Parts: sequence; structure tokens; C-alpha cells
Amino acid sequence: MKYIAVFEKANDGSIWSWIPEFGAYGVGDTIEEAERSLMEGVRTWIEAEHEEGHDIPAPSIVTTKSVEVMVA
Repeated sequence: MKYIAVFEKANDGSIWSWIPEFGAYGVGDTIEEAERSLMEGVRTWIEAEHEEGHDIPAPSIVTTKSVEVMVA
């Protein structure tokens, strides 16, 4: 299954990443590092969920879209 990962720049310049359906996060100095870190976390999280007998949630995000927000 394909999920949407979110990448966000932190105040310290690091990149944080997560997949909303999962309890896993990643961090790195670049998007590539954050993605690798995230995927390691995802693998660990999925293994733990399977061990506990839990189902892995299906993707819930349909798409992403950039929108312009007017900030006063």
C-alpha cells in the first residue's frame, strides 16, 4: 500500500517526517535522511503491531494540495 508521508522543517533546521496513520516518525538533516529514518521507524512499528495482533491501518489521505493562505 502507498501512504503519504509528511516532511516538515523544524526551527533547528532538521527535517521531521511522519505518516499520519502510523505511530512512527523520522528525522534527518535532509529529506532523504528523514525518509530513511522514517522507513526504519515504520518497519519497527509494523512489526510491533503485528506482534500485538493489530491490523495495519489502510491509507486515509486521498491526496495533498498546496493552498494559498492569506495571513494578515
